[in-house]
Amino acid sequence: MTEKGKILYLILAVACFLGIILIFVFDGYIGVYRTLDVDNGQYVQTIGAEQWEKAEDRYLLGFSVEEGQTLQFTYRVENRRFSGNDYPLTVYYVNQGETIDLVDTELNISAFGSKEVVWTLDTSNLIPADYPTDRQLILTMTIKAGDNQNDMSIYINRNYTDLKLIPPIVD
Repeated sequence: MTEKGKILYLILAVACFLGIILIFVFDGYIGVYRTLDVDNGQYVQTIGAEQWEKAEDRYLLGFSVEEGQTLQFTYRVENRRFSGNDYPLTVYYVNQGETIDLVDTELNISAFGSKEVVWTLDTSNLIPADYPTDRQLILTMTIKAGDNQNDMSIYINRNYTDLKLIPPIVD
């Protein structure tokens, strides 16, 4: 084989290798990615795309908050596709059998664009007056974005104002 033929095969092999690498990089980038940031005033918890995928296998996501605090949610959809899409977004929670809507909108996202929706949930008026003080209230919040639906639990911890301290035992 001539020197020219060896170089041609080498160039062809390198081009195929680079093509395969580009396919993996491109495949990992293309898609629709959803992110949810939950801010309780003290820290921000982020749910990324990989956690949403796990949550679709009946894995329930959860957040804990003290009674009276406000949760701020920031839901971000990034469209990393060559075509734009419309995504209906519905967010609601269920509190003791009652369904309360938080968000109902249409996200019109262009190709390689993103949209962000922000809403708040005030926990000060969610706990009924006759609810036991020694139990936390658990809300189920549902986010429906297009064909995706994720349920998550919101644990509202009670303020135990009626607790009595036991005096120390003195010998």
